[in-house]
Amino acid sequence: MVTAAAGSVSYVMDAQGRRKRQTAGGVTTEYFYSGSEVIAEKRGTALGGVWTDYVFWGDQRVAQVNAGPANPGYEEGTAGEDSAGLRRGE
Repeated sequence: MVTAAAGSVSYVMDAQGRRKRQTAGGVTTEYFYSGSEVIAEKRGTALGGVWTDYVFWGDQRVAQVNAGPANPGYEEGTAGEDSAGLRRGE
């Protein structure tokens, strides 16, 4: 675990040196990987958490899907435009 000087941010790294968890201001973000790429993040608690799934085309991240209690499925392309057909859980 690595902790910032003020103690407000802490990180947990895995055996390959990738960030596994970050806690800042009392909010924890967990990171999920496929190889070296972050493919998903989960912020907050199990009941109030927000998932962000990343969509790739080849080696390029082209979209993200955010879902949580207040936002059951939102899709956005990297340029800020809607990406059709990218709903979490469908």
